[in-house]
Amino acid sequence: MRSVPVPAPDRPVNTSHASRVVGHGTQASCTSAAVVAAVRAGGIIRFSCGRKPVTIRMSATAGEQFDGGGGGAIFARGGRLRIVNSVFTGNRCERDGPDIGGGAVRALSQYNDRPVYVVNSRFSANVCSNGGALSSIGVSWTVLNSRFLSNRAIGIGANPAQAGTPGGGSGGAIYNDGDRMTLSIAGSSFTDNNANEGGGAIFFVSDNRTGTMAIKDSTLERNRSERFQTAGLPGIFFLGARKPTITGSVLR
Repeated sequence: MRSVPVPAPDRPVNTSHASRVVGHGTQASCTSAAVVAAVRAGGIIRFSCGRKPVTIRMSATAGEQFDGGGGGAIFARGGRLRIVNSVFTGNRCERDGPDIGGGAVRALSQYNDRPVYVVNSRFSANVCSNGGALSSIGVSWTVLNSRFLSNRAIGIGANPAQAGTPGGGSGGAIYNDGDRMTLSIAGSSFTDNNANEGGGAIFFVSDNRTGTMAIKDSTLERNRSERFQTAGLPGIFFLGARKPTITGSVLR
């Protein structure tokens, strides 16, 4: 695994002229409620929480709380979501359900079908029915120089749910479902993620078989798929237009 260059549009934005500011210069002023209010309003958000690094413990999802749930920290529909230089740890969403997910982030649509960008970020110990870290339906993703560690998909029964089960359990780190979409991963690592059903690291299903996946200069290791994965792709379950393009990467 090695870091890859980040295109200019995907680097941190200039926040000197932010649309809104969370906090008033102290740690105490940077609350979960303040984050939720800022995200719902949209635009460029800057944090003013004091000099030391500050952890904001979210007591509610920043975004929508309908459309099927999911998104333990962030639920995104529409607009452009970019996650840059961020850390998501210990976030949770629903424990079961066949098509619900995103212990950290869930996205259901993006402006002009552009991808969600995840850059220089870390996701660890996030948990949901599907997609312990990230989940989406019909949304493309570009993941650069990021880390996924010990995220879990804890549902049981897969999708569609098997008889007598609540469903879920796929995509220990990432769960992508839909039609024409892409998942591009570069300079990233997936370690010790787990899925009760399929895709210990990544679950990618393009229902009409038009979706594509590419993995470059990345490492996937010890990602456990308890019930199923694609032959020759440890930690991955994939259905799409063609076999994923994998270059300069280690899967084991």
